[in-house]
Amino acid sequence: MPTIQEILTPVVASIGLGLSIYNTVQARKDKRPKLRVHIGFGCIGYGSELSDQKVLFDVGNGWNQTITLTSMCIPLPDKRQLALIRLEGEQQIPVALAPGSSTRFWFNADQLQAWTTSAGIRHDEKFRVMACDALGNEYLSNSISFEPMK
Repeated sequence: MPTIQEILTPVVASIGLGLSIYNTVQARKDKRPKLRVHIGFGCIGYGSELSDQKVLFDVGNGWNQTITLTSMCIPLPDKRQLALIRLEGEQQIPVALAPGSSTRFWFNADQLQAWTTSAGIRHDEKFRVMACDALGNEYLSNSISFEPMK
């Protein structure tokens, strides 16, 4: 019959190995830039009036260093991309986002729907927006479709 020491030694070693792996993974995650990209529908207020429906792009820096947002696009089938240029917004691209800061861009929803449809995305098909930083990292947004716009 095994002694308590013979049982405890492998158990403690296994726990130590597990914690070591966990700490290594966490340390690597903390060293990678993190942009949060969220898209949705809404309107922009101009004084007492509201704009037509827009697609809103919120981009936030969840990392501890400044990240420079250089471009935004919609990935398409066959490894193509629909570039989102001349986005209206709080700032112009490229924009340096300090740690904990965010910015918002918007685009006319009807125009974007026409562009995505002509690029091969059906109105009821979900798509994502991809933001790119100056280091070449890519960040995907949540998925949306134009289905609710009827």
